Amino acid sequence: MQKVVLDAMIKRADFAQETEDKSIDLFDKFDISKIEATAPIINMLRKPDFQRETNHWDPDQIADLVQSFAIGQLIPSLILWKSNSHVFVIDGGHRLSALRAWVENDYGDGSISNAFFGGEIPEPQKKAASRARSQVEKLVGRFADIKAALGTEGTNAALRKLASTTFTRAIPVQWVQG
Repeated sequence: MQKVVLDAMIKRADFAQETEDKSIDLFDKFDISKIEATAPIINMLRKPDFQRETNHWDPDQIADLVQSFAIGQLIPSLILWKSNSHVFVIDGGHRLSALRAWVENDYGDGSISNAFFGGEIPEPQKKAASRARSQVEKLVGRFADIKAALGTEGTNAALRKLASTTFTRAIPVQWVQG
């Protein structure tokens, strides 16, 4: 089965790369609001250059992770390290990328990926992205629809429960110090 390419979801950087010094408090949980494009932390997140590419999961694995998050099942902790310029994802890059793909509706074929790949997305990547989107929508639904249902009267109870869980839970974070 074709793997889904999510390399565009978290930028890469070298540990030694220093830009401006940024101040950030070390947080202990990573909630879904930190993954949205407007969240300040998303612009600071980086995958270290030594990490494998984010293209090792198939559509079913992505859908399973998104469903696990949305229904409140256990998601292993993320391991992060803060440099002077960035927050590096030491462990959990695939998990965060899969959740961001859901939030942005970009499974390797959307606007973020298009910009990252310079508009050159191969057909197998597009097919894998389409299959991932279809699987996630079948198991969970579109993020935008779930967000819209949050606190909306008249929405069915199952969708409201899904929205409530999605927006009140978080993945634990462990920080590497030093």
